[in-house]
Amino acid sequence: MAILKKRIKLELITAMGTHGANNKELEFRITELKSAMRFWWRAVQCFDSAEELYRRESALFGSLGRKAPVSIRQYKFDRPKTELVKLGKGGSGNFFKVGETIEIELLSYDSEKLDEYLQILKLTSYLGGIGQRSRKGYGAFKIVEIDGDIVPIETDIISVLIQLISDITDKKYIKYFHKNTLKI
Repeated sequence: MAILKKRIKLELITAMGTHGANNKELEFRITELKSAMRFWWRAVQCFDSAEELYRRESALFGSLGRKAPVSIRQYKFDRPKTELVKLGKGGSGNFFKVGETIEIELLSYDSEKLDEYLQILKLTSYLGGIGQRSRKGYGAFKIVEIDGDIVPIETDIISVLIQLISDITDKKYIKYFHKNTLKI
């Protein structure tokens, strides 16, 4: 069985501060991206027990004794431009500039798991960011290409989120009450 791949181009829509072992040097890290994906996957789940959540999470993202069914690797991030960002209380830090692009690859032998990871990556791009100060809006990105095809800009984000959450949870937890009101 051949390995399946999806090449995805991400574009930074806010400055991103991610670091490796050397806190002074910027480095895009797949572990931070995967951690954010795991966080948002858990945020939309509705399981009856913690054991069931753990079992599904381990099957999807891996655990101590189990490898994840999908690997993510950085494909391309050539000499990204950086900028100095003021961080409050007189501090500042080096961040990757808005508009920089990062190419990653999702790899798996299982096409369903590959598609599931892509859905989770999309959800993460709409709801979160990665790296330093992500809770303050830094580290946000959008998916601009999948396998060379340009991803259209979504105008009805609510419908997109409803569809993504429904796809990711395998259940229809979201219901409309009124025209502009949601219940999960």
